[in-house]
Amino acid sequence: MTTIVVSDVHLGYKNCNKKDFNKFLDELSKMDELNHIVICGDFIDMWRRDLVGVMLENADIFIKLKDIQKSGVTVDYVAGNHDYHILKLNDYGYQFVFHEEFFLTMDDIKYKFLHGYEFDCDQDKIYFDALCYSSDKLGDIAGNAWKIFNSGKSRLGWVLGFFDKRKDMRKLRALLLTPEERQKNAIVFERIEKKACRSVKKGEVLIFGHTHEPFINTTENVANAGSWVKDHTPSNTYLEIKDGKISLKIFGGEDITERLDY
Repeated sequence: MTTIVVSDVHLGYKNCNKKDFNKFLDELSKMDELNHIVICGDFIDMWRRDLVGVMLENADIFIKLKDIQKSGVTVDYVAGNHDYHILKLNDYGYQFVFHEEFFLTMDDIKYKFLHGYEFDCDQDKIYFDALCYSSDKLGDIAGNAWKIFNSGKSRLGWVLGFFDKRKDMRKLRALLLTPEERQKNAIVFERIEKKACRSVKKGEVLIFGHTHEPFINTTENVANAGSWVKDHTPSNTYLEIKDGKISLKIFGGEDITERLDY
């Protein structure tokens, strides 16, 4: 049996490879041995889009996933920083189970699935939900997120929070840098990857996303599923877990067999 892992599709983002991902889902629907799909976050980009609009715009993707589920395939969805809001949806009977982290045992191997913002010191999840509510059509997304964030505080907390506005705004604007912008500093991504590798417990395999940098380490106990956005190379990557073995694949291309020495 086979588990497929995808991350960072960023549906709703202007540079999302939605057409290719649609074709990918068509191929998955034909896989007889497929029994599980795990989404490792940032499947939807809610930080710069109206929540309802981005969901309606991508209803076709969710319909295809639901059709795949009808064939007996389980779909689990781990929240990312860009779609953190989905964690609030578990009580409403939607088609997926949403997780902050997810564990799955296959072939006597325990797999841990995260998005990966946990290893990124520039990310702070106390702001994530506010950013999901803040559309850039309202103006400065960071400023709107700050207002939404503070609206949940008590009056005293809001007043005290005002004095931290400069710090909060710097943090929010830093969060809004795209991975491609942040990638100009390769040290950031290397730091995230090494921190992820150090976090792995004995007997576990860690699967994550977030950086858009697909890789499997040499010991094959850490893997990153990559992304489905046009402004990153390689793109359209995914992981296949079968018979206790992880493979890193490019949809429509050759497998990535190089391993990182972490």
